[in-house]
Amino acid sequence: MSIDTLVKTTYNDTFRKELWSDLKAGKLMDPEFKKDISIGDEVNVQFHDLVTLIEYTGGDLNIEDVQAVGMSTVKVKINKGKAVFFKLDEQKIRQIEKAKTNEEKIKLVKEYSEDAREQFARAINEQVCKEYVRAAHRITGKSDEAIKVTKANIVNIFAKAKAMLKKGDGKGHTAWKDGEMLAIVSVDTEAFLSTQNLLQYSDIMAKHYKKGFAGDFMGFHVIVDDEVQRDVDGNEYPLFGRSKHTVAGGIQDEFKLDSGKKVGGFDTHYWGKGVFGVKAPLAYLLCTAKLKSEFTVDAA
Repeated sequence: MSIDTLVKTTYNDTFRKELWSDLKAGKLMDPEFKKDISIGDEVNVQFHDLVTLIEYTGGDLNIEDVQAVGMSTVKVKINKGKAVFFKLDEQKIRQIEKAKTNEEKIKLVKEYSEDAREQFARAINEQVCKEYVRAAHRITGKSDEAIKVTKANIVNIFAKAKAMLKKGDGKGHTAWKDGEMLAIVSVDTEAFLSTQNLLQYSDIMAKHYKKGFAGDFMGFHVIVDDEVQRDVDGNEYPLFGRSKHTVAGGIQDEFKLDSGKKVGGFDTHYWGKGVFGVKAPLAYLLCTAKLKSEFTVDAA
């Protein structure tokens, strides 16, 4: 296999298989990969149907009351796209060629193309963070004021988010499941949590989530994402939800690359494009808060 083919194949395989580990806020979404989609398309993403309990007062159950467990179709608009350009200079290509094993070659290709994949993941994270406007659960101060992050307040905020998500839609459907809950917070909020020694670190969770994991707090796995949304007043909106269940997402199945060399040049240039869309269809699965979080260090 030529180095050019190896780069393209490895990029596509890594893009699809490892995208979830590159996501931060996007960990609220279970990426569903779609073939042959373009900007402007509307794709169907499958979500599990909710099952409702009915009252039982004795006697035989009626088959007419049986509710099928199926899938709900969520339509997601493919309205975002990113193009990527990168090059491998002749020295890097030679380094790949001289690698002793195919595994070593693939490892080098992944390393040299990692930033391109991460930038695509970053774009998805940003869009997931913007879904805070769809949250059914919202935590604010009086008259919709922002809550200043203090040690007492941050504990109350997480406790309130936990209570709201456990309550769910008020019809018996809860968003809460132990071990699967995420809190997507800003760098400032994570810094505050750390200085107050509120986070409990877990090597197991760090290996599972890979990117963004900062620790556990009040039943949430805390993920740090600098794409957490801020309004014009500087207030930020963290997200609380369930891993792989809160947001529906349609993503291009392959990030196909083209390649070429400039006339008279030795470096190989690569370019390609990917498209995606995200949507939070079940509002009760998502909670946000309006926070004023400003981490500063007092001058000595």
